[in-house]
Amino acid sequence: MLIKGLVLIFIAGLFQGTWALGVKKSEPLSWESLWAPFSFIGMIIIPLIWTWLAVPDFLDIYNSVSGALLFKPVFFGTLWGIGAVTFGLAIRYIGMSLSYGINMGVASAVGSLIPFFQIKNLSVSLVSLVLLGTIIMVAGVILITVAGILREKLQNSESGEIVKKGHTRLGIIFALIGGFSTAAFNIGFNAARPIIDIAADRGATITNASLLAWILVLSGGFIINFGYALFLIFRNKSYKDYRAAGSPKALLKVIATAVLWFAAIGIYGQGAAIMGNLGPVIGWIMFMALALIVSNLWGLKTGEWKNLKKPKNYLLIGNLILIISWIILGFANTL
Repeated sequence: MLIKGLVLIFIAGLFQGTWALGVKKSEPLSWESLWAPFSFIGMIIIPLIWTWLAVPDFLDIYNSVSGALLFKPVFFGTLWGIGAVTFGLAIRYIGMSLSYGINMGVASAVGSLIPFFQIKNLSVSLVSLVLLGTIIMVAGVILITVAGILREKLQNSESGEIVKKGHTRLGIIFALIGGFSTAAFNIGFNAARPIIDIAADRGATITNASLLAWILVLSGGFIINFGYALFLIFRNKSYKDYRAAGSPKALLKVIATAVLWFAAIGIYGQGAAIMGNLGPVIGWIMFMALALIVSNLWGLKTGEWKNLKKPKNYLLIGNLILIISWIILGFANTL
């Protein structure tokens, strides 16, 4: 079962590190006219269809538990939705690389350690290995962040400054909020564990039962993501994008991207469920680390690091450190 869980986490990480390629070139759609249908399809439609096919009586399961238990995952999902907005603001003020580094570092550490220390009777060796793996993972994220900052300094943006001067502190605050909010995504999944167990007791496999958690978490996140995108659509009159030449093809690309995005989330949840109590801890760090490695590999392939020897070397060393954290955490899950 451990091997199966790790394989699922590996597949999820591959998908998570790849799905964003679908939003890199989204012309003629603006960000908001892309993100509104992406949120609706990826956070509502696909999770509902997959869960209905895997666990047909999932609504009965929801009806059998208390409102307080249902509220927790939704609440943490809403926090995650807020983080998506603040992350975008952080990029505006301090650039992509520093924003992404802070977000990933905080989300990985907080999102794994809070569920970890809720587990009872932890052994000293397990705590030591998980903390070591987390620290090493964050160190890798920091080095990759440094590589990104160096890249941004070396690349002269044709459209002006990447970072707004005088707003560094505000940008860091937004990035930190985004990191804590991203951590809430995994904390919300962990909070839905009793619902997953109830579904499993009723005959669903543990992998399929994990899908019930995501409907709750993503419904909270959907409210913020879709609502913010809709606000921008009307403020910027971006609804005109849907009538532009090439928009049907772009929308098909949005659908495919949304499918890949939730496939990453759903498969991560299945792997984490198989791994038991340590799934949302070790599985989350491994999922985040691999997603970062894969996204960096795509960045290398698409020429983002071309002719940037020093930043590229930092990037490669940072990814090697992430792989080391993967090995340590994989071993920790055997204890």
